[in-house]
Amino acid sequence: MLISARVRPGASRPVLWRAAEGLRVTVTEPAAGGAANKAVIALTAKTLGVAKGAVTIYRGAKSRNKILRVDGLALADVEARLPVQSS
Repeated sequence: MLISARVRPGASRPVLWRAAEGLRVTVTEPAAGGAANKAVIALTAKTLGVAKGAVTIYRGAKSRNKILRVDGLALADVEARLPVQSS
């Protein structure tokens, strides 16, 4: 399954939530050297309860806007496991 995500590296704390336009992800690691991408994969895997190997960056490895591929989960499972940010 493919999921759209907007990533903010260098944040004060790592958070992942569901927004109207897709996932929003903040990670503490900087974008340099791919550290933020690794953190996005780890945080997404932990939040969804899947192995890190089941989450890959399908598109946007050098962009804040990414398409993540998550193997082994249906859309309903992903939606049920993602927190929704309250306004």
